[in-house]
Amino acid sequence: MKIPYKFTPLFLLAPLGYYFGPYLGGAGCFSEGVGFLISAISMFVVPFMVAAIFFFLHKTKWYFRIPVFMTVIILQFGLIFLGPAAATSETMGLAHRMKRDYSIAQIQECANQIRQKRRDGTLKLKDQIPGPTSYLLNNRAVVDESELLPSLQGRFEVVLVSGKTNPDKDEVIFLVHGMEGLLCDPKPIQNSYTVYFVAPGIYAFRWERQ
Repeated sequence: MKIPYKFTPLFLLAPLGYYFGPYLGGAGCFSEGVGFLISAISMFVVPFMVAAIFFFLHKTKWYFRIPVFMTVIILQFGLIFLGPAAATSETMGLAHRMKRDYSIAQIQECANQIRQKRRDGTLKLKDQIPGPTSYLLNNRAVVDESELLPSLQGRFEVVLVSGKTNPDKDEVIFLVHGMEGLLCDPKPIQNSYTVYFVAPGIYAFRWERQ
């Protein structure tokens, strides 16, 4: 039986859509909802469409086509699960967007200054966070915007510093929008669907998934 090998590149449609949809959404190319819609279609629709193409183009009796149909579906899902999860892909896109939109050197310099002033006891703090982000105050203090570098002032919803015992290990959180932002932490953090590496000591994060 002759298999239409020229159509084998169609195997890549589902895994590429599943990965790049959320990634491009996180990178800001389009809304995150569109990214996850592309991911869902790539996972639950495209594999069956590609398998149907192989089923109808396979020049043999129909009962020989059924194993081809099932094999094509299994191969596509195998390729999908070889790559990162959709949520991880989105956070990867977010990390690249943060690296594009913000000066990582300035973020690192500002975080170091905040830690130093916290250690010296000269860091100016605010009492509370107005609005829906107030829950982030758990074991954290709000940094006054005047403590930021001039080039960074007005670019974040809020900046937080954690209240750990050792000031040198303080996490500094730059909340960019909603529940996403940049986390500065001296200790290494493993990449996941909530946190992704941007530069040494700096990670992009999505708080709603933590």
